[in-house]
Amino acid sequence: MPGWGCESCASQPHEPGSFAPGLRFLAAPPLLDGKAYAEVLTMQRNPRVQGLFDAAAAAACEELFDAYGVVLERISLPGALAEGLAYCGILGFAGPSVRGTCLLATTEGPLVDSDPVGGPSRDWMGELVNQLVGRIKNRVLSHGVEFYVTIPVVLRGQHIAPLPRPDLPPLAFGAPRGQVLVWIEIETAAGFEPSVVPIPNESAAEGETLIF
Repeated sequence: MPGWGCESCASQPHEPGSFAPGLRFLAAPPLLDGKAYAEVLTMQRNPRVQGLFDAAAAAACEELFDAYGVVLERISLPGALAEGLAYCGILGFAGPSVRGTCLLATTEGPLVDSDPVGGPSRDWMGELVNQLVGRIKNRVLSHGVEFYVTIPVVLRGQHIAPLPRPDLPPLAFGAPRGQVLVWIEIETAAGFEPSVVPIPNESAAEGETLIF
């Protein structure tokens, strides 16, 4: 979990999906052959790809909350939050050349204010992190980066505590009634570089429907 430790132990606005209550576990990744497994073992940090994902995550987070009526603005990382984090959503992803983790955490205000139906906050956090990574995926796909996502894991805020991680600070946002934090950590296969010039993306934009 980027920058946090455990103390215990793409889409347009729509109603929360079928997230069952309770702790969620990451789904197992697809089986890999010997060559693919060896490539996974040699994945490494790539500043250029990390920067691409950071930019995509910042834009995607602002647009996601704006779609649900909560305006965010980038802020400096607060030394301490005015109130504790309510929930934290974690979503892992992996592809042929990239793997990573996205962590979305919010105080109570933005989480409640963005929920269009007023359902359980745990379920809504799972929906938000799922939609956030979907929006990130749409952006990086145009640079030749493909990946599959796992199932969201949701934790209560009091179960996590900040750990010093100066090399991976969160993207911090202020909202009218609280803060939103996003961490995204990326590793890539050796030698992989994203396309500098965006590739035409034929995937559906947020909110579009494809009929087959």
